[in-house]
Amino acid sequence: MRLLPLPLLAALLLLCFDPPADAQPRGKPKPHLIVFKDGFTVHGIVKQDRTSFTDPVSGAPISIPVQDSHFTVDDGVRNISFSPNQVQELIPDDPTRKDRPIWLTNLRAASGSPIPGTWKIAQISEFDHRWQREVILTMANGSHYKLEQRLVLLTPRYLCVDTRGTVWTSFYLTRELGPDVCRSLVYKHADFKKTPEKDYDKRLLVYRFFLQAGWTAEAEKELLKLLDAYPAQRAKLKVIQENLNALLAVQFVKDMELAYKAGQHQEVQERLARYAKEKMASQVPESTQLRVQSLKIQYAAADKKLKAVQRFLKILPVNVEPLRRDFYRKAIAAIGGELNHDTLSRLETFLSQAQDWERALKQKRPPTQTPEELLAFALSGWLLGDGAAEKNADTARRLWEARQLVLDCQRSDDPVERKQRVDTFKEAKGVSVDVIARMIPLLPSAEPYEKLGTDPIKLGAHGTSYVLQLPPEYHPGRLYPVLLLLHHSGEKAEDELTRWGELAAKHGFILAAPVWGKGVEPEYQYSEREHAVVLNCLRDLRRRFQIDSDRVFLFGCEEGGKMAFDVGLSHPDQFAGVLPMSASPRFFSYRYSTNAQYLPFYVVNGDFTGAMAKDNRTLFKDWIRWSYPALHVEYKGRTGGFFEAEIEPMMDWMTRKKRAHPQKQLGRKAEEFKTMRDSDTSFYWLSAGEVFPRCQNSAAAWNQATPPATMQAQVFRESQINVWAHGVGNVTVWLGQGSINYSEKLKVQLNGRLLPPRTITPSLQDLLDVFCRTGDRQRLFWARIDLKP
Repeated sequence: MRLLPLPLLAALLLLCFDPPADAQPRGKPKPHLIVFKDGFTVHGIVKQDRTSFTDPVSGAPISIPVQDSHFTVDDGVRNISFSPNQVQELIPDDPTRKDRPIWLTNLRAASGSPIPGTWKIAQISEFDHRWQREVILTMANGSHYKLEQRLVLLTPRYLCVDTRGTVWTSFYLTRELGPDVCRSLVYKHADFKKTPEKDYDKRLLVYRFFLQAGWTAEAEKELLKLLDAYPAQRAKLKVIQENLNALLAVQFVKDMELAYKAGQHQEVQERLARYAKEKMASQVPESTQLRVQSLKIQYAAADKKLKAVQRFLKILPVNVEPLRRDFYRKAIAAIGGELNHDTLSRLETFLSQAQDWERALKQKRPPTQTPEELLAFALSGWLLGDGAAEKNADTARRLWEARQLVLDCQRSDDPVERKQRVDTFKEAKGVSVDVIARMIPLLPSAEPYEKLGTDPIKLGAHGTSYVLQLPPEYHPGRLYPVLLLLHHSGEKAEDELTRWGELAAKHGFILAAPVWGKGVEPEYQYSEREHAVVLNCLRDLRRRFQIDSDRVFLFGCEEGGKMAFDVGLSHPDQFAGVLPMSASPRFFSYRYSTNAQYLPFYVVNGDFTGAMAKDNRTLFKDWIRWSYPALHVEYKGRTGGFFEAEIEPMMDWMTRKKRAHPQKQLGRKAEEFKTMRDSDTSFYWLSAGEVFPRCQNSAAAWNQATPPATMQAQVFRESQINVWAHGVGNVTVWLGQGSINYSEKLKVQLNGRLLPPRTITPSLQDLLDVFCRTGDRQRLFWARIDLKP
């Protein structure tokens, strides 16, 4: 089937989901729900640059998107831009929707002159009883400029603030103010009188406002106040309360399912008990009841299996020959320390065979397996996954010794010592590279941290310090996503944990905030030392905790945002997504723009930030041109700073992302991977040594004319690799499972020059060297090819 050009595809996509022109109301465009391919959604008015022409057959006018144009969704507060290539479908709003939002309006301020000169916000007061606040700006010359702002529009979703005598209108999401401020504003707007009827109606308005804003807990408090204050309205309020309880019950179940996804099994079982005790089943739809029942059955079955597995692991070693009994007891003790709901599936075959063994004994017939063969099922299944479980006791013992080898190698920083261990093991044990590669993702941490809890922890390694927060119920048998937080200048690393802590705990994320700057208000210097702070933090996390390296994200605000841009684009293969906020992509970040071809970005800024906003838009145009997985969120009339309301959608965005693993192609012509520093030379399965002086640059003495070094590679039919590398020294191609056909000779072409075919043999030494150096258990390499351009 022939693929349609992207602009035409986007046009057809809009035509498929938009009603005919004569069916649409005239005037304001119709909002849509935009569903991304990964399930992420945004909502608002869809905009796209378009061009028109006349159909030569019918003579009807036809409008299609302009080549390389992007979608921009206006949700009233933000303009959210992205490539049409990310969109799955556009869903028109339901015109029959009954629950219309509450609008609280005020008089708009008169327009005026622009703000003079270069400035930044020094202070903002709270809104007073007149819905006004004071803003003090610091000008470029150090003087202060005072402005008066007035809240002119407040809805449960967003609000608008005008500035008296100045052309400056700002939009905010209501949740940025928080429920306490909004309660005060709504009460003041309602202007309660002593007349009971009017007071009741307006208090009910406050309840509806909070409910539509998504603050269900606050809405429930308001409703309880109404029940106490107006017993005469109790019958009506009870109906409202029943509807609210039904909504809360549905949300309760959703939170239960989220806890299940986050591996918080104790939380789930406590919620299941509360669900039954409070008889919530009568308050939720049948589909929700069935999901809860499925969870209940699943946990009951898992608890039963856990008890059975633990019992068999206790009694079987007793029946093993005494000389090998001690080995199995030690191995089983290690398994027992990691056994839980998340790891139980590795022992399904063992449990089935052990139950058959026990059944045979009860029926007084010979079992088909010996106790040692059953334990072999347990050890091999535990180390390689249930699908690889087998009863050969010798194989199981060799596998367990291989596990110990890998852990010992990972604990050693001496490559010579590691080589000696590997050489000895290869001669004596003969476990293949593919078996070790299958084992590594299931291994425990090499140096597990013992003092587990949810309180912030201060840790450090290799000259790097960071503050860590683990999610509830963290345990070493599960891989966890990680969010690395780069604090702004003038703030502490702990401040970022406070902002993200609650939501990260709910979604099961590990938070780590590296201390990256020097001094009270450090500025990002674009240095190798600063990069090492982030990379060393990540390596230390992999060494101490169970980290899912395919779900590592990098967030930074302002100076930390500059750092997030630079570190992410310099090391794109380390992250599943990068989220810079209120930051400019300067120096290396802009020159490295094509390094984002597989790396999703979620960029947030205000459009009232001058050069910063312009820099972000310029970079984003490049990304859109190549359909990179980027999202640009720009708040209307806003300056920089921390956008509190973005935390929740950012977390939703991250939960749907995984690190890319491009196997066949890295870059294309005009989209090569770029580097201008010796520390930025590794891209997925292609790396290089030094960067030639003619291609090196520095932020302190930036030379715009300096060309970056470039790298690009492609695999053809698993038997040939073409590599292009310019401006760098030695180049290494890293090969993993499925990269090439190891049974055939490999052809390599370097910068158009065909090299002699070579035989590639998987190497245990190469596998363990890379793994021990990085701790990355999701990206393993079996062999390497060293080339010199």
